[in-house]
Amino acid sequence: GDVSEFTVSTLARARAEGLPVVFVTGRPPRWLPEIVEQTDHRTLAVSANGALILDLATEEVLVTRPLDPAVIDAVVDLLRAEVPAPTMQTRAGGGPTLARLLRERALWGASLGHFAANYGYYFIVSWLPFYLVKARGYSLETMSVLASTAYLANAGSAFFMGLLADRWVRGGASPTLVYKSIMGIGHAGAVLCMVGMMVCGETGSIVSLFAFEIIAGATYPGLFAIPQIIAGAEATGRWVGLQNAAGNVAGLIAPAITGYLVYATGRFDIAFGLVAALNVLGCIGWVWIMPSVTPIDWQQDGRKAHA
Repeated sequence: GDVSEFTVSTLARARAEGLPVVFVTGRPPRWLPEIVEQTDHRTLAVSANGALILDLATEEVLVTRPLDPAVIDAVVDLLRAEVPAPTMQTRAGGGPTLARLLRERALWGASLGHFAANYGYYFIVSWLPFYLVKARGYSLETMSVLASTAYLANAGSAFFMGLLADRWVRGGASPTLVYKSIMGIGHAGAVLCMVGMMVCGETGSIVSLFAFEIIAGATYPGLFAIPQIIAGAEATGRWVGLQNAAGNVAGLIAPAITGYLVYATGRFDIAFGLVAALNVLGCIGWVWIMPSVTPIDWQQDGRKAHA
């Protein structure tokens, strides 16, 4: 709601005189930005009936004091005893701030891996037809068949690897082991495929192309399954948005860089080599920079919640 001019001026005088001011409200954090904008108060606030202490300057949750689940269950039982089919809702603190997300090492590792994966994807999508026709001498008809079949193999690989990953996890395998293995092996395999397309003859380069499409497709489920596991319901949208934005920077630069390299050298060798090098970085991002594929308990300052 609106804050009166009297209140705004009173807060301004208090700040000018060096008086500490803390907002205290029963409202949830999502209601506070409007008040902050009107009052320019950017220090501390107690919200959600005392459950949260916020730094309004950084939008960071400093302290959480949630209700004990046993207390919530007892209250729900009492309500159900008195009110037929009551409708109830709980809220878990609003999730992490953008600043909190950006401090997560796993986000940076996943973003680097996503960028590397997408660079290879956009490279192939934008330049494969030209490569097959101009560099390998295929007719347009043959090129369309080869390219379409390669893209189909890519899609099928993504589908079946998603099924297998779920099956392994349901069977008791660690999501960290499953997804780090898939992503690491996938990027390592992509490096070999790019080298194959650089140095092999016609048959070898086509085999390498199809192998790359299958290997790359196998990594696609992990691109989005990993952030959903790590970030959880409270932060998946923002996490995936940041990660995917970083990944799609590759869509802006891969076609242009490839075009420059091809027209400058008349060959695809350096372009393939660049994709191979970026896949090495992708492997580093997923396997080394990202610590583990386990949920983050955002209410416990980012400590992993191991079941």
